[in-house]
Amino acid sequence: MLDHVILPDNDGGLFVLDHPQEVKDEVLRYFRDEWHAPRRLQPLEENPFWEAKYRPREDIDEAWFQEIMAIPSDKELEKA
Repeated sequence: MLDHVILPDNDGGLFVLDHPQEVKDEVLRYFRDEWHAPRRLQPLEENPFWEAKYRPREDIDEAWFQEIMAIPSDKELEKA
């Protein structure tokens, strides 16, 4: 259970919230306003590192995955 939260103050220092309702309110505020806040996203085309990571791999044959979602046959189930 979270019993305290450490936050920055206006003077560049830190302060501790330890009253249960204040802790709960701060956690709620954080997830509502910061964690789920809109983020500036950079398209993959403008980022060579991630563009390379998401480029289709030539050593993987798409045919390998053609029937990956097919329902297994009774024979396959018995074998497993």
